[in-house]
Amino acid sequence: MKTERRHNLNKDEYAVGIEIDKLCVRAALVNNRLEPVNNLKFSADGIKSISARCIDLVEELIKKPGIRSDSIKAIGIGADPKFVSVAKKIEKKFKTGVFYGGNHTCAALGEICSNPEAGRIEDILYVYSDLGKCVGLKGGNVKVFPQEVSRYL
Repeated sequence: MKTERRHNLNKDEYAVGIEIDKLCVRAALVNNRLEPVNNLKFSADGIKSISARCIDLVEELIKKPGIRSDSIKAIGIGADPKFVSVAKKIEKKFKTGVFYGGNHTCAALGEICSNPEAGRIEDILYVYSDLGKCVGLKGGNVKVFPQEVSRYL
């Protein structure tokens, strides 16, 4: 798996974002303008259930709008580290780069990639309020703060 900042999709290329939060999985398919095309979610009863269903979820996402799987050029997964095996399975199945990180890291990179002004800013502090965590970007390097934000305030 690789970390890649890619947001310049061609006309017929798409990206998928997956969030695994406790036992709820949400996924979205976006077009080259980062506009939503389709989204789905499901609740699971355990880690094995999530692992088995994630590939099916991506296939369901692209089936309704009639998109070929080779049109998926990027997949991002925000989840706890215990789900890294899910990312490896998805990467193997769809033969495309998968970015995998904590929900707060993925949210920060998503905001930066979709904000045209972010490219001109050297230092960014992104606070993910739902988790109380933050991500700092300094000169292109990502630093994930290990403790909750309240420890720095």
